[in-house]
Formats: sequence, structure tokens, C-alpha cells
Amino acid sequence: MDPADLSRKVGVVEKDADAEGIFWEVRIGDEVVNREPRTVRSQYIRIKIFTSRGRDRHSTVAIPILPRHHITSVEGRTIHPDGSILELARDAIFERALNKTGDLRIKSLTFTLPGVEPGSIIEYRWRDEGDKQFERYQRLEFQTAIPLRMVQYWIKPYSAPGFNWVMNAMYYHCQPTPLQKDINGYVTTTLNGIPAFKEEPWMQPVEQVRAWALLYYKPALADEDPHKFWLNHGKETYNRYKPSVKMSRTIQEKAAHLTASAATGEDKVLRLVDFCKTAIKNSQTEAVSAEERQEKERNKGPEDTLRQGIGTADEIRFLFAALAAGAGFEARLAELPSRQNVLFDRTFTDPYSLRGRAVAVKIGDSWRFYDPSATFVPRGMLPWFYEGVDALITDPQDSVFVTTPVSKVEQTVVRREGAFRLSEDGALEGDVTIEYSGHEAEARKEIAEKQSDAQREETLKNILKRHASAAEISNIKIENLNDPEKPLTYRCHIQVPGYAQRTGKRLLFAPAFFQQGVPPFFPVKERKYPVYFRYPWVDEAKVSFELPAGFQLEEPRVPVPIHMGKLGQYEVHARIVNKTRFVFERHFVCADNGIVLVPVTAYSALKDAFDAIAQGDEQSISLIQAPAAPAAAPGG
Repeated sequence: MDPADLSRKVGVVEKDADAEGIFWEVRIGDEVVNREPRTVRSQYIRIKIFTSRGRDRHSTVAIPILPRHHITSVEGRTIHPDGSILELARDAIFERALNKTGDLRIKSLTFTLPGVEPGSIIEYRWRDEGDKQFERYQRLEFQTAIPLRMVQYWIKPYSAPGFNWVMNAMYYHCQPTPLQKDINGYVTTTLNGIPAFKEEPWMQPVEQVRAWALLYYKPALADEDPHKFWLNHGKETYNRYKPSVKMSRTIQEKAAHLTASAATGEDKVLRLVDFCKTAIKNSQTEAVSAEERQEKERNKGPEDTLRQGIGTADEIRFLFAALAAGAGFEARLAELPSRQNVLFDRTFTDPYSLRGRAVAVKIGDSWRFYDPSATFVPRGMLPWFYEGVDALITDPQDSVFVTTPVSKVEQTVVRREGAFRLSEDGALEGDVTIEYSGHEAEARKEIAEKQSDAQREETLKNILKRHASAAEISNIKIENLNDPEKPLTYRCHIQVPGYAQRTGKRLLFAPAFFQQGVPPFFPVKERKYPVYFRYPWVDEAKVSFELPAGFQLEEPRVPVPIHMGKLGQYEVHARIVNKTRFVFERHFVCADNGIVLVPVTAYSALKDAFDAIAQGDEQSISLIQAPAAPAAAPGG
């Protein structure tokens, strides 16, 4: 232990850091574990703690346990500045569940290092034993939530008799030392002085901006010409899955029955999509019980999936492709990169990024893309991360890249309505309806599928209490949870004491009820990464307030419209109905020209526009108590 590290008061990489990694060392290689060959990662990290916040964040460690992996040889200790050492006790290491997906439980190994204080150094190490001997892809992480002085990897390349693949490396947002061989058969690479990775609101997925590397193997004589590589890859993929999408007479008859009354080609395809979504259960979702999975026979082809009414995501896609072919369409399996991952680059001649799947169907002269296994995605749309990407349409002769369309702005809408009554003491009461459609509904329905009824109701309560913390919520109804074509709808009754402030003869309240308590889009003046709007959407609100008896509206101030060019627009309208009801309507459109990436240089102007929108949402209006009518003179 370097005495300078024991006495150090501030970070080396970042002076204001709460904690700093002194080093992070990782060894990757194949070993024989319990007579079975496995890929093993041995990791060792040493961290200097500078502040109480650094202690609170890093003294407890959770090591994720990947499926079919084992974590062993966990050791840890705390070293105080005076050199005294506290060892991690073995009985202080626990295994705990993080979450559950289907029958798959995600776990972690958790422990708290003893006696950690500002000034302490903590260190721990462990072994992660996988269930495979050869892994074609290995991620090398170089950036974490704390600054790191040094990250070093030792990798033992895979070798076996007759194995002629070569290990390569692709680096993203970093340039470590070139891979070098050492005397023990490992290759090593090092990166020094890595700043902490700090997430920002509305940024690109982390793989697109964080420092990491991909180790990958490919045949020694692989074609490096991108055009030839993707032609060959598309052909191989087509031939590999051709038996899985085989059309039979049964499939053809089913397709004819499903499309018999359809008027157009597009309508025929959408009916096939609807059938696969509603009649075939996706065995990889929570909608299928463990018993159903156990009873399910192995599907050998589309006929089996059709007969059993249950299949994996791929088996549902294969059935849809076979049905589309049976209805007379040209249908192909398409491979897609995900915008949740690293951006796809065709010049990188490896299929690592093409891990998504959809089915391309030719209607007229153009290819359309469908994924009937995406349970909560409306027909004709893809999950947001597969929109606007280069999809490889596989073919036995001429595979081609076609860009998937981005859904239209009107397909993803958040719509909120409130019909309220205001009392003269400022209390608010009424009925609320909230609707989510398109991509906004997809994400929420996926979460709701895993929740109990009580948890779903709690979700709505949390949404509304963000706008009014004292709200009392009752008569909750949730609609269209399992229907991808209809908006996810919440309805409830709400009471909020003291929503309006009474000052003398006036009542002051914010008419933009659903924007109260919403954090700012962009809270900081400067940022490091571009702003990324993943898909276009509309946010609408209509709120009406029945005025208390004897009160009338003072001249309302309506926020001015804000137009942001291609980024969208913000408009507010207000009116009085029958002198007793105030109606407030808000319309906000974002990214109506599709996916938007705003460079850091334009951030200041973007923040100003969104700050102006927030100011408009916070604007209050005033009600004043009307003067009492003069008393009539005696005798009339």
C-alpha cells in the first residue's frame, strides 16, 4: 500500500471526487472448474474514499450474478490512514434477488466493507465463473461512476486444436495501450486517468458515449470488404433460418382464412400481425406461467407454434413470416441493431450489433417491418430502439440494408384530463383521466405486466402525488393493460386540500395541474453529452375548473406560444365557459421530425426554450370574490 494513498486528501483524476479508483484489474481466461471448462473473470479493485458521501455510496458492494454464472473467492478489507486493517467477514456476504423476468431471477452478491470512513481505502476481489469455455464477445469496461487512475486487463486468447479464429478489439470513446503479449500467454491493455461517467437527463444510451471496448473473434480469413461481408452474412442467416419459416399447407390455409375479407395488402398483413399478437402467447413474458412453459412442447416449426398457441419471440416471428408467405407476400427475416446499444457501423465487419430481429414484408414496391412478438407495441410500429436503424433484410442472393421508419408524432401521445371543482377555501376535487399511447404505453404496460393490482394503483398514486403531494386518490380504474392497440388508461377521483391559495378576497392557483412538481427537463447550465430525443411524441392536457360561487376570474395571463423549429412547439389556450368554468388546454409537441440529437453547442438555446415552457406551466391565475350586491332600500 502506497503511503501517499493512505494520506491523500483529494483525488488525482478529479480533485472534487467523493471517491477514486486507485486501480481496477481484470483477468479473463479459460479454466477447468469442477472438471468443466469455463471462462473466468477475476477482478480486483482498490478505492480511496474522500468524503462521507463517497463512504455511503461505495462501502456497500453488489456484484451482479449473471444467469448460469457463479461468483466465488470473494475477499475484501478496509485500510485506515494509520495502516490498520479490517477484514471482510465471510458471514457478511449475502446473496439477494434483484428482480425477476419470467422464470429468470436476477441476483447479486452483496456485502458491506467494515468500518469505512473518509480517508479509508477499500479493496475487494472476486471470481466470476461462466458456463462457457469459448465466448465470441467480451466487453471490457473502462469507465464507471467514479474516476479511475488505472484500468488494466489481462486476456488469455482462446485456443484449441483446429481453432483458427483470431481475437480482435474495437474501442469506443477511449484509446488504451495496444494489446501486448506477456510471458504467461496473456495479452494486456491499460488505460489511465479515466474521469467518472456521469449520466445526464435526455442523453444517448450509455453504450454510445461511455468508454469501453469489445473483444471479438472472427475467422482468420474473413472477408473484410463490408459489401461482400454483409452479402455473405445475409445469405448465411437466410439459409440458417429457412427451415424455421417453412410454409406448409396448414399455414397457407390459416393465412387464407385470416385474410379472406381484407381489402388491401397492408390490411392483410396487419390481420396476420393481430393474430400472432393475440392468439399466440409469448413464452418469454410474464403473461405465461411457469406451468405453461413446462407443459409446452418444443416447437420444431411454425405449424407447432400455431398448434400449441405458444412460442418464444423468435418462434412467433417465424410463424408470422410463414403466414405472410402463405398469404402470397415476400417475407424475410431482418436483423436490426438497437439504438439502446452502440451505434451500428457497416464498416465494422462483424454481426455483433445486429442482435435484434423483425420480419420484413414487401407490400407493393416497399419493405415494411413488423415484430408480432413485441406484445405491447401497436401494429405497424417497432420498439423505439429498432426505429430509424439500418436493418439487414436477409436473402439467398442479394441481402440489402433498409432503414426502418420512425413512428409518426401522433402515434405516441400522453393525454391528461381533469374536471375539477374549486371551493372558496382553495380545495380541489374532481375526476382525472390519463392516457398513454404508442411508445409511452409500451414501456408502462411492460412494467405493469410484472406488477400486482395494488402495485399498479400505487404507480398512479405516485404520478398524481408528484403534482399534489397532499392528494387523496380513490376509485382507481386501469384499462387496456393487455391491448397494444388501445391507450393505457388510468381513471380516478382526486381531492387536494389547499390547492389554491386564499389571500383576502382572492384565490391563486396554477391551471397547469399536470405540470406541477415536474422536474425541469434540463436542470444544469452546462452538459457534456448531446441531448437525445429517442422518438417523437405529443403531450396534451385539458383541465377545467368549476369556479366557487361568488368568485370571478381576473384577467388571465396566457403563456405565449414557443416554436422550436424541428424540435417542436408549445401552445396554451384558456377560456371561460358560461362564466362559471375556466378551461385550460396545453399542447406540447417534441421531435415531430423524428429522432433528434441536439449537439452540446446548441444546448444553451434548447435549455432556454424549455425553461420558458416551465415558466409558462408554473404561471398562476387569480380569482376574485365579487362584491356583494347592495341591499335594497326600505320599502322597495
